[in-house]
Amino acid sequence: MGQSLVAMTVLGSAQALIVQTKPVNEEPPFQPAETLSVTDMTVPIRSIASGAVVLDALVSETGKV
Repeated sequence: MGQSLVAMTVLGSAQALIVQTKPVNEEPPFQPAETLSVTDMTVPIRSIASGAVVLDALVSETGKV
């Protein structure tokens, strides 16, 4: 009984370490850009329009659009 308990503890600990280990080449998760500040944004009082705005831009690794 004692040896079985020790074996199960060792195997469980090994499994936990394997699950927590990340591959070396794994990229960080994608984080979308956030709005830092907005100025002069007015919405007409009687506006009934709704929808989505899509902006298509190519940004280089240096941050140039």
